[in-house]
Amino acid sequence: MTRQKSFKRLVRSRMDKTGESYTAARAALLAAEEPKATEGPALGMSDEAIRRRTGRGWEEWFELLDEWGAHERPHSEVARWVAEAHGIEGWSAQAVTVTYERARGLRAVGEGPDGFTITASKTVAVPVERLFEAFLDESLRRRWLPEGELRERTALRPKSARFDWV
Repeated sequence: MTRQKSFKRLVRSRMDKTGESYTAARAALLAAEEPKATEGPALGMSDEAIRRRTGRGWEEWFELLDEWGAHERPHSEVARWVAEAHGIEGWSAQAVTVTYERARGLRAVGEGPDGFTITASKTVAVPVERLFEAFLDESLRRRWLPEGELRERTALRPKSARFDWV
């Protein structure tokens, strides 16, 4: 019986796209090399690093998750299974789950459960109270940000505010 067939599929996919030998493609994936635009997904960390954290390398994780049917289950269920059934702590369980999802084409880099998000920050040379009011007071905000609607999610006066841009 073929061992680690899911990882071998990932290696062969890389070979097809890059023209590398099997050995070179496997080594690049195990080293978590950054992908080029034409290559498949990179692993979240090296094989050695995930093995230190979890006791298993990527080949073993991909085979185990494929056999369990992780590709048909939601992210939270997979992460919970990795944590509970295999005794893997939170961050490492998430790393295994997200890397598996990316390798199987179930999730892109930067994609979360609700799609893609962006974050922006800017340092402004004004007192924090004045800046806070410029964002939270809609009439003030319309003077300098006339288009677009911001919906406030959270605000901790006067330190931070989070909005959804509509």
